[in-house]
Amino acid sequence: MRKQILLIFFVAASLFGSAQITGKVITVSSDAKKEPLPGANIYWQGTQTGTSSDESGEFSINKVESTSLLIVTYVGFKSDTVNVKKVKPPIEIVLLNGEQLKTFKVEYRKKSSEISLINPLNITTVGEQELRKAACCNLSESFETNASIDASFTDAVTGTRQIKMLGLSGKYTQVLSDNIPSIRGLSTIYGLTYIPGPWIGSIQISKGVGSVVNGFESITGQINVDVKGPFDSEKLHLNLFVNGGGRVEVNGLYQQKLGARWRSNLLVHAKTLKFQADRNSDGFMDNPLENDYAIYNNWRFIGTGGLRSEIGIGAVGQDHEAGQISESGTVPAYKVIIKNNRVEAFAKLGYVGAGSFSLGFQNFGSIQETNSNFGNTKYKGYQTSWYSNFILQTGVLNDDLLLKAGVSIMIDDYNESINYSQVSSLETQIERLEVVPGIFTEATINKGNWSAIAGLRIDYHNLFGSFITPRLHARYSLNENTSLKISSGRGQRTPNVITENIGLLATNRSWYNAVLAPGELLPEIAWNNGINLTNKFRLNYRDGEVSVDFYRTDFINQVIVDLDQSAQEVWIYNLNGKSFSNSFQVEGGYEIVKRTQLRLAYRWLEVKKQFEHGLDLAPLVASHRGFINLGHETKKTKEFKQWKTDLTVNIIGESRLPKTVSSPVEYQLESNSPAFITANFQATRVFGKRFEVYVGSENITNFKQSSPIVSADNPNSSFFDSSMVWGPIFGRMFYGGLRYVIE
Repeated sequence: MRKQILLIFFVAASLFGSAQITGKVITVSSDAKKEPLPGANIYWQGTQTGTSSDESGEFSINKVESTSLLIVTYVGFKSDTVNVKKVKPPIEIVLLNGEQLKTFKVEYRKKSSEISLINPLNITTVGEQELRKAACCNLSESFETNASIDASFTDAVTGTRQIKMLGLSGKYTQVLSDNIPSIRGLSTIYGLTYIPGPWIGSIQISKGVGSVVNGFESITGQINVDVKGPFDSEKLHLNLFVNGGGRVEVNGLYQQKLGARWRSNLLVHAKTLKFQADRNSDGFMDNPLENDYAIYNNWRFIGTGGLRSEIGIGAVGQDHEAGQISESGTVPAYKVIIKNNRVEAFAKLGYVGAGSFSLGFQNFGSIQETNSNFGNTKYKGYQTSWYSNFILQTGVLNDDLLLKAGVSIMIDDYNESINYSQVSSLETQIERLEVVPGIFTEATINKGNWSAIAGLRIDYHNLFGSFITPRLHARYSLNENTSLKISSGRGQRTPNVITENIGLLATNRSWYNAVLAPGELLPEIAWNNGINLTNKFRLNYRDGEVSVDFYRTDFINQVIVDLDQSAQEVWIYNLNGKSFSNSFQVEGGYEIVKRTQLRLAYRWLEVKKQFEHGLDLAPLVASHRGFINLGHETKKTKEFKQWKTDLTVNIIGESRLPKTVSSPVEYQLESNSPAFITANFQATRVFGKRFEVYVGSENITNFKQSSPIVSADNPNSSFFDSSMVWGPIFGRMFYGGLRYVIE
């Protein structure tokens, strides 16, 4: 009853507003292009009341009675002071990125990856220039230059990528598209390939539990993808990509201005791969044959009186074929066919009123269909989803408190079937309808050198009952350039064991226990606690930063996927004991010479689960990782010509491999994988404002996991297994491409 009274108090308090100033902090680049400055400090002169700009450079700050002077600062830029009585909100504040002092010129180059010192959440914003440093053809390939996220393969046949954060599978990381939960359920793995890299404006990576406004599913972190919208995209953007394996991609974006208040943009994508290759001579294609497409149309309206609206619709189609290149005698070749089709649409309606009062209404619907054959195993999945979220925001309590409150509903209708023999009478149906309405409130307190975000959700799940999700993020600034952050909170999610372990279908393992009885699998519940210390400094007139963090995730319940009981079996059951993850990371960056940036990182992981054989390290998780990134840019000429080069090196430590003692000696694996090093390199030639060409190589060390497919010579045997992937399965790969952009 006390919790209900507290929630009612917060919701009621949110009905009372106060005056607020809104605006945007930008800079102007050398080519006269306006660029937002995320993480700029904004505060009232002589007070401790302040805020920071978001990833779009936008901010809102409550008025104070003692002064009308608003100070805006950003490391490396000249500060500005604005008298709000002389301007009309929203304010556009332009910070100069260099000033002339006699014979000296002080310049600041905006970093392509930034850590916010002001936001209580531990957020790293990855900009478009950072994404262009590697062959990031889709979201699953966008983290090559990021030390916090690991990208690996689900298996050695399909070439499907998956991510990990804090040592745990990507299913525990909530993925948002423009702050709407989008990649989830049956699209948890494949959905990372649905968003092409050239469509992405920026990515915000948040470690630890996320905001309750976005739901209850975040456990290890949030990844929010800002897809380029009609008001913040280029007029025209064309990208062509080709690699040595025969992969060809074309991406396009076109923006159209429709009057003073309407704009629309169209995003298109096509990918194909037609050449079969087997460079490791195991009889299987190195890369799947592919035919993919994606199309997206977005419309945005900015009206008078604070009214905002946006609608969009998109479709994705994927047709992949992998497996053996040819048949062996009279035995049919082992083939994998994966077909994904998806349609989605969203609608947003917002109102920004006087002061800090605002309303937002988000709606998102999707239909996901998967139809796959893995040898003799056939899997079909169909998911229909709907999400609505109503958010009310206002300031209270002498402008020191910002409140959000709202209601949401999430509906997922699943219909899956699996058949291990392709005999229709043996097909097993798995159906599940989830309806989860919820209410939430979130309070943001900002007192200058410290701030906090406290949130609480109450949701009701039609299958698992009601549950409460509390979350807290807090930040204390030790000085202007050093912040200490802590976070704590609970997350919950419903497992989808087949699609989340889709790589295990590319084996001949038998699945046991609860996999075909979803009612026996409890929801996965965990607490995540973390601490981060970040310092930004200047040494020899050049900027640098150091960030150290530690996060621990403790599972109350977890679905255990056990590959150790037998090399021919998959056992799935609810956790009975401990399961936890410890993650420690230190990362630093510094401009070692002019226009040459060096980033170094080291991460230690301890991920343990209670298996049937006891508490043990999670398999295929490297305990140690080193990271080196070196980027250089030449000075731009008057014609805006420039060279850019980027080198990324990863040092991956040993990982535990699943036990294979039940297999014949020739199919048994070592207990641990070896340590190895990989490196990627890219060079870009900018020919002017509109045109650039890039070439590069992935895995230039040419390190490959030897024999990634167990029993590749006989995929019909019970020992066939392509899921034991701990390292690169492709060798050195060269690629190239070009971009043409009209702002």
